Amino acid sequence: MFKPLVFQRNYNQKLDCSCFTTVRLHNQAVNQVGTTRLILPLDKHGSYSYNGKQYRNCGNALVREIKPIPLKDINTFISHLDSGLPPGDFQQLLRHMYPTQTAEHGHETLFDIMLMDYVVKNDVFQQYADKIIDIIQKKTA
Repeated sequence: MFKPLVFQRNYNQKLDCSCFTTVRLHNQAVNQVGTTRLILPLDKHGSYSYNGKQYRNCGNALVREIKPIPLKDINTFISHLDSGLPPGDFQQLLRHMYPTQTAEHGHETLFDIMLMDYVVKNDVFQQYADKIIDIIQKKTA
């Protein structure tokens, strides 16, 4: 089982593509090139349960590259590519996601931009298979 990488929101529908980026708090012990992570966007209709919430299992993605960057250097290119948000809004989102670390280190807080691509990509049927089967069984019962 791969370590989950949870997304509260699927910005730009990036998780539906074959490769995508994610910006996470710098952590060399967790964010490592060559590791594979289970990609889980929050979805109340999802069939994957983790930490008491429902998620959609998009598949397993390999971390291809990691570029550390301080919060202050997150520019339009990075913020639009990752989230579609203007840089100030994206920086505020990161402050909200990591309040303790950004309060302590401010604009110097280090983040990792991770380039990932799926090694196993679940299609929509696989992502919602349990729910679809339940619906079919109820209709045929």
